Amino acid sequence: MKKRICTILTLLPIAFLIISCSCVSNFGIKSSELSQTAIIETAVEGARQTMEIGATLNALMVTPTPIATNTAEPTPEPPTPTPIPSATIEPSPSHTVVTIPCNKAKFVMDVTIPDGKEMNPNESFVKTWRVTNVGSCAWDSSYQLIFSDGDRMSAPSSVYFPGYVSPGTSVDISVHLTSPSSAGSYTGRFFLKAPDGSIYGMGDKNHPVTAVIKVVSPTAVATRTPTPALPEIACQVTSNRSYNMWVDGRFDIYAHIKNTGSKTWGSQFVLAPTYGEEYVEYYFYGIPRAIKSGESFAFQLEGYDPDKGKYAIYITWELMNPDENWKTYCTFETNYIP
Repeated sequence: MKKRICTILTLLPIAFLIISCSCVSNFGIKSSELSQTAIIETAVEGARQTMEIGATLNALMVTPTPIATNTAEPTPEPPTPTPIPSATIEPSPSHTVVTIPCNKAKFVMDVTIPDGKEMNPNESFVKTWRVTNVGSCAWDSSYQLIFSDGDRMSAPSSVYFPGYVSPGTSVDISVHLTSPSSAGSYTGRFFLKAPDGSIYGMGDKNHPVTAVIKVVSPTAVATRTPTPALPEIACQVTSNRSYNMWVDGRFDIYAHIKNTGSKTWGSQFVLAPTYGEEYVEYYFYGIPRAIKSGESFAFQLEGYDPDKGKYAIYITWELMNPDENWKTYCTFETNYIP
């Protein structure tokens, strides 16, 4: 920058000297010899020279923009990290998450025919278990009780659940069986089956529910005594009760009916309610087969009480033969007192 200023100062006297010489040269000519036109041209030429000199000076005085040089900035070194003292982390207490399986059952009780009950040969009976749904899924009528192994005792392959069973509630599940003809102890085992095909039992170890009976032969008579004649028409009714009054008014009826007369009850015999028929769906109920003297069968069905157990329920049943003008062979009454 200083060199440029010195150059400009050096050129300024030269510029003034040129202008002065030009003026002296022009003024040295006699005015009489100059025409008006020459005077004007001389003035214009002097002005032009003056302007060129000024432009030259201005060009010399322009300060050029300095070109920046790319000077690499030094890379700062990262600071040395301050060591953090290690802290001892106490382990958090572990929480065990208990997962409840979808299908899980708990055995409650034998409602009918407790294990070890003595039965006659070829005796028909209904085995009923009460189980509680302790899983996370509700049961419905698509669930089944299935025969697994052991002594079948004429059990069907499967029996569907009676209805909807929400988790935490209990249900009675029944199956019709017949005792074998030979004396001895017999055990049938059953499991539960879900609609997806999974099979499960009771508790964490999935134990089956069992029907355990003991068939006994009639005691031999030591001495021959006259056998008293049996009446033609007679019956014995045991386990006669109603139970399980549901919140929607449904209840279960159960009875065990034995032919103690001398005449066989034919397979055409029917049971009919002659009092309290409004509590059941149908008026006639057939028996499972012909019942000879000394044999029995189980009678079980579902009733409905519109008052939902508010009042006592009485139903009178009659076993009748339609082929004998509806002759009655057995009469019994089922009472339910809430």
